[in-house]
Amino acid sequence: NTPECGWDGGDCPAPFPNCTLTLSPRFQDGLCDEEFNVEECGFDGGDCELDCYGKGNGVCEKKNNNAYCDFDGGDCAEFNAR
Repeated sequence: NTPECGWDGGDCPAPFPNCTLTLSPRFQDGLCDEEFNVEECGFDGGDCELDCYGKGNGVCEKKNNNAYCDFDGGDCAEFNAR
């Protein structure tokens, strides 16, 4: 029941049905991969922990640019306005 085995040939549902990215062996491999670091993909299946480290430090941190981290404590407002 893994992405590389096609979720057991379709017998097991994919754990993140709203993830529209093609899951690869890098998905949920214990390392945070930016391409899967979106809510729909479970933030890389949990590999990208939402600790919001660096929130509100004056620098827009891409990993914190989400509602959970309050868009990096406002640091990403200018970036998101583009």
